[in-house]
Amino acid sequence: MPTEAKPMKFAVPGETSFEKFVKVQWSESLKEINYSGFCIDVFFEVLKLLEKSYSLPYEFIPYNGTYDDLVDLVADKTVDAVIGDVTILANRSKYVDFTQPFAESGLTMIVPVKPQAEKAWILPRRI
Repeated sequence: MPTEAKPMKFAVPGETSFEKFVKVQWSESLKEINYSGFCIDVFFEVLKLLEKSYSLPYEFIPYNGTYDDLVDLVADKTVDAVIGDVTILANRSKYVDFTQPFAESGLTMIVPVKPQAEKAWILPRRI
């Protein structure tokens, strides 16, 4: 159980493609880090519900590595969880559990079947 001495550690991706989901801003002048975005908002709403009967000491840890590295941080117990726009992939699911998705980006990826020098395309999905 988390305590004030040993709070729960949540890694947060510092560099994302979709800042509306999660955004980390460093303020050099104030020596602080600001966390925002939909995923952070959901976390704080859940925390409000939890705090009615339970206190959850926590800390955010900004991380600028890859999403696979973020998942590895949870798998090797460096952090307790990740808050952010982490895509559920089969190879990641072998090592960690994911929550049920609560948002959809509305984007579709087109990935070449054969390895090529070009990168995958990300397109907005039309309904």
